[in-house]
Amino acid sequence: GVTPTSQAICTPNDALYTVNIGQIQGYTDPVTLSLLGHPAGTTAAFAPNPVTPPGSSTLTIGNTGAAASGSYLLEVTGTAPTSTHTTQVSLDVFTTAPGTPSLLTPPDGATDVSLAPTLTWNPAGDSQTYALEVATDAGFSNVVYTASGIAGTQHTLATPLTPLTPYFWHVRAANACGDGSYSAPFTFTTADIPP
Repeated sequence: GVTPTSQAICTPNDALYTVNIGQIQGYTDPVTLSLLGHPAGTTAAFAPNPVTPPGSSTLTIGNTGAAASGSYLLEVTGTAPTSTHTTQVSLDVFTTAPGTPSLLTPPDGATDVSLAPTLTWNPAGDSQTYALEVATDAGFSNVVYTASGIAGTQHTLATPLTPLTPYFWHVRAANACGDGSYSAPFTFTTADIPP
């Protein structure tokens, strides 16, 4: 087993995984570890290697400054004289902070918008997650709703807004290298509550 099962790094930081070698019925044959799928130009080292069960090893993926940004599926294999076991983990490599998203809906200047609207935006380059703010002013000094760690490009407000009120909203992307810039804000006005 390998932990974590997925992680994101910002180059040139190393990626570290713990490889656990279990033991069944007193099995003690040495297990030799190997790796496939790490980014081109990077190095992969297990310490220690081989491992006598039960035990663990640290996998270090180094020289990540040579890696291209992207998502990689890593295949860790443990080979012993009588058996071979394989597991997969993922690695997301980022080389810069993300770009700036552009807002979609509700469109700028929209009226009669739901009190708990679903906000959508275009993806930003090199994004991992998103954060949004909704405020009652264009300067965002009175933020009334925030959300962060959003995995996709939409979010439905979890708490309702005030009827017949103008609001401003913007979004920024984040990744392992840091936060991007907030998008240009959009404004909308909420609907009235039906009688």
